[in-house]
Formats: sequence, C-alpha cells, structure tokens
Amino acid sequence: MSKKSTQIGWIAGAGVGAAAAAALRKRWGRSSEEEAQDALGPDRAATAAGERFLERLAEAIRIPTVAHEDISLTDTSQLDRMHALLAESYPLAHEHLERETVAGHSALYTWKGSDPDALPILLMAHIDVVPVEPGTEEDWEQDPFSGARAGGYLWGRGALDDKASVIGLFEGVETLLTDGFRPGRTIYLSVGHDEEIGGPQGAAAVAALLADRGVRLDFVLDEGGAVARDLLPGVDEPVALLGIGEKGYLNLEMVAEESGGHSSVPPRSTAVGRIAAAVAALEAHPMPARIATQRAFFEAVTPVLPGPMAFALRNAERLGSMLERRLSATPSTNALIRTTTAVTMV
Repeated sequence: MSKKSTQIGWIAGAGVGAAAAAALRKRWGRSSEEEAQDALGPDRAATAAGERFLERLAEAIRIPTVAHEDISLTDTSQLDRMHALLAESYPLAHEHLERETVAGHSALYTWKGSDPDALPILLMAHIDVVPVEPGTEEDWEQDPFSGARAGGYLWGRGALDDKASVIGLFEGVETLLTDGFRPGRTIYLSVGHDEEIGGPQGAAAVAALLADRGVRLDFVLDEGGAVARDLLPGVDEPVALLGIGEKGYLNLEMVAEESGGHSSVPPRSTAVGRIAAAVAALEAHPMPARIATQRAFFEAVTPVLPGPMAFALRNAERLGSMLERRLSATPSTNALIRTTTAVTMV
C-alpha cells in the first residue's frame, strides 16, 4: 500500500463526516458546541475533530474484517467486532437511529426525518477489506492491520477502501446528534460486509429489503472517487471525483490443455506458452478509446489544468488521436476513456 493512497483515504473519509455535518449545521443554525469550538479557535477545533476521526479509524483498521471469495473462509467474528466498535464509539447514533441487522453481518440504520413527504436518501459504506496475499507480509512498510501512524500517514487495510467512509459517516451523524439536529428527510445508512466480493449478500439484501418496503430514494451516495492530488497530468491541487456512474465488469477464465509428455522433448508451444501468448495478445490490443464519453468531465477540469492540456481537452474532438495517446499513457486516465482488461491471476 503506497503512502499516497493511504493519505488520500483518510482525507476523503474525514471529508465525508466533517463536510456533511458542517453543511447541515450551516443550514439549520449554530449549536452550543459550535460556539464552544469557536472559543477554542477553528484550528484547534478542527485538529481535535481530525484526531478523533483518525483514532477511531485506526481502531477500525486493526480489526481484520477480510472478505474472501470463498465465503466459508471469512471470519465473521471480526465483522461482529467491527459492528461492536461502531456501537461503542457512536452511542448517540445507536440510540437515536433504528438499526437492523441484514444478511447476518450487514446493517441498515434509519434516521427518521421530520418531513414524511420528502424522499429519503441512502448513504453507503462497507466494513470488509481484501485479503493480504500470503507470503507478502514482509513486503509491507507497515503491518496491514496495524493502524499505525507513521510519517504523517495512517497505514492499513481499509484506510482508503472503505473504513474511512464508514467512520466518516458516523462521525458526521454523531456530531449532528450532539447538536440536537434532526433531518428533514429520512436518512438511511447502509453498512455492508461483503462489498469486496461483489456484495451478493449485504448490499443485495439491503436493496431487496428497501424494495419490499416500497422505499423510493431521492439519491444514493456510495464510495467512488477520492480527493486526490496528481490525479491528472499537470494538476497539482486536489481534485474531487464524484462518480455518477459505474463501469460494469466481466470475469473470464482462459484455459489451455495439452497432451501429456516429457519436458525433455517438449512441443513447440506448451499449454503455458499458449496462455502466455493469449495474455500478450490481450495487452497488445486494448479496447478502442471513446473520448467523447468524458466530455463533461473534461469541461469541468479544464479550469485547473495547465494551458497546453486545457487546450487539448477543449479541442478533444479535433485532437482525438494525439489526446488519446496522451491519456492512454497513464493507467488512471487510460481507464477514463476505454474499457480496460486486466489479467489478475495465473
């Protein structure tokens, strides 16, 4: 895990809770706690809130809530530990919001609003993380479940994906409840336990439950992009990516079979060689670029781009081939303009 990705994670997570709480407080008025924080000074108050967020996120990271493709390998007791941590850390949220256990280890919280006619919203995050490849533990600069603070960074599985969002949401809710806030529209919080393997139990069960109840939502906010630096070539300032759509995916398995024989008299190409050739062919022939699909995004970022790049994006249709080569050279921008292929396991 790189330092860069970890730092992005807790910046983004902190922003979820702090920004949500601040925006709602601004709309509904000031509280006595806000006035007390003003007496401390904005810098000290913000530092205290940030430290609280980081401490609780570190606690969450130390719980190895690993989701395995083979669900029989998942240690569900760790998922239960994570839910217990949330209950202990956010007592007001668990007192004032209705909590339902879904599919055994996911949770749906309902924060009743004062306006029954307003469409509710759904805020989502997940507590599970991907496994650490056995034998690679020594390759980590910090233990993946240490929650260590070192060099100005918070380290560990979930710092970016997605415990930062879980903690950020509950920090925001707890802060608002401390202020005596009540939302106008009902707010649902969905905390999933198997997102990393596609959410076949958690998110799917929450969706089915809300559908069975006839719940219509105004919008759903889940994890997506991040607030990141150096995301685009030449852009040094932070850029927030809001994903309003998501690519689909397709998993394929390639198999090559060969008749038996001895390695001392091999054929011209073995089964392994044919698989290698297929992988090389996939990588040598990427799917075609479709720059037009990102027209709105390019228009949004051109104000912060350096001159030549801004000019190129503003004239994307005329500079198609040149711009395609430039964007294809970087993985993050290449994925913006085409369907990607990735051979992940052999």
